[in-house]
Amino acid sequence: MIVQTLSIFFLLSLGGAYVLFKLLKSSAVVKTHKYRAGGAVAGFLIIYGMLFGSYYKIASQGPTISGSVGPGLHDVKVVLAVAEEQPDSDGNFKLTTPFNLNLKKSNARLYLLTPPGKIFTDTGNSVFLYSLPENTADMKNIDFPSQLKEAAVQ
Repeated sequence: MIVQTLSIFFLLSLGGAYVLFKLLKSSAVVKTHKYRAGGAVAGFLIIYGMLFGSYYKIASQGPTISGSVGPGLHDVKVVLAVAEEQPDSDGNFKLTTPFNLNLKKSNARLYLLTPPGKIFTDTGNSVFLYSLPENTADMKNIDFPSQLKEAAVQ
């Protein structure tokens, strides 16, 4: 897939450089400490760089997992094996996974971590493990229904 994408960028850049510099008589210069390019070559490099930069920014974002925590859980942390997020004042969170993380094949887990001195009422622990759904469409509205209580001092 990456070879096809780069080939398309190459052809688009070549076509753009042809139109700009052959038909429209544009001019451009690209200078670095290693080389200097002018004319259609510079135009090609600029167009290719812009296309690749935009694609890389879009492609580097993985699937998004979003949901909400129950009332009284706004001070917990929602943790994905590679990212963590503090829910907002309404209890909503959004985690973006790295583009190379395949949630179906990885050992990724989603956790809720309590603040110090608190535990979940239904588990009695300070960590709540959530098994990620296999269908990425089901990762848009994950709800954590648990409640917090003060931990017993030992």
